[in-house]
Amino acid sequence: MEETALRRERKICSALGLMLLAVLLCSVVWSFLMSGLYYMTNGAIPYVLYLALTLVGHYALSLPLAFRMVRRVPRVEPARRPAEPLALVRWIVIGLSLTWVGALVGVVVNQLIYLATGRVSSNDLDQIIDMMPVGLVVLCVSVIAPVCEEIVFRYLLAGRLARYGQASAAFISALLFAAFHGNFSQFFLAFAAGLLLAYAYFRTGRLLVPVLIHMAVNFSNSGVALLLPPSDTAYALYGFVSLVITVAGIALLICGRRDIRWDSGWRKPTLRAVFLNPGMVLIFAACFAEFAMTAFLY
Repeated sequence: MEETALRRERKICSALGLMLLAVLLCSVVWSFLMSGLYYMTNGAIPYVLYLALTLVGHYALSLPLAFRMVRRVPRVEPARRPAEPLALVRWIVIGLSLTWVGALVGVVVNQLIYLATGRVSSNDLDQIIDMMPVGLVVLCVSVIAPVCEEIVFRYLLAGRLARYGQASAAFISALLFAAFHGNFSQFFLAFAAGLLLAYAYFRTGRLLVPVLIHMAVNFSNSGVALLLPPSDTAYALYGFVSLVITVAGIALLICGRRDIRWDSGWRKPTLRAVFLNPGMVLIFAACFAEFAMTAFLY
């Protein structure tokens, strides 16, 4: 890649990295502001409302800013293809399978870290969700968060990285999606889900498709467990169904691997162009700091 073209590509990828950094900083600043407001008012704000606003309120600030920051970076519009209901169901089953396997890997990694540091394992996100009413969990985790995350990571990010080819765009956006979660509990499941969601977006050319998959996966992983009656039988049945879906998803993925198609781009991605630029270095550094704090301080 000639030097002028390299500078142009580094500038484009840097803008994308800075966009994600702005979204992350909005989340951090918003969380601090909400915490400060809650304690300054001596809990006058209902705790459930405080939790809900902390989880998703920052998107009202970050989404308009994200659109503005990358408005001059050209998108590659994916070809619009029919979104068949059976394909959507198949992708949801595969998504559930991938996220459950990824979650298991994350648990193992977390346990190794806790054993190495001599601490007791914990999952702050699960604790927050457990304190929220089911309806609020469905709204925040299974509706608002999937819509906003798909806009950021598939529409704004993957759609602009598709200049390097859809496969490369899916990998890079999935890696950033996973790093953005800032903890090992969600890193592996988010990376696997990010690949699938990007593929669904590119295959259909419709953002609604990955949004629906994301909603279904989040609801199955969070909302369903809260709706179960508190009995060993219900939990055992949920575990059995999860195992069956996991096996089915892996089988569908293996059987359909030859049908996976990615459109090529007009630029060849290089490590220097995509990652070695100010924006990407800063967002990965911020995510690394978040990982370090989550893994070793909390």
